[in-house]
Amino acid sequence: MPKRIINTVKIVIGIFAYNSHLSVFQNVLNWVSNLTWQAPQQAVGLTLSVTQNSYGGVDKVKYFDGATVLMATWLQGMAMQGH
Repeated sequence: MPKRIINTVKIVIGIFAYNSHLSVFQNVLNWVSNLTWQAPQQAVGLTLSVTQNSYGGVDKVKYFDGATVLMATWLQGMAMQGH
């Protein structure tokens, strides 16, 4: 599978990224919050992340404490939080 497709799937799945520092119940509350209260900012972050990926600007997608982090060489060693 091409890297862009894999990265897109990882970016979308990142909405449900698990934070190991929280309990299962707290993670579920975060997921519910992402899909309700935080939906507008999630939509903006998701749109920008997928757009950047579609133009080849994302090298790697990682998760850190429940956040999706996009790694890109054009950022010269910096990381950009996806959503």
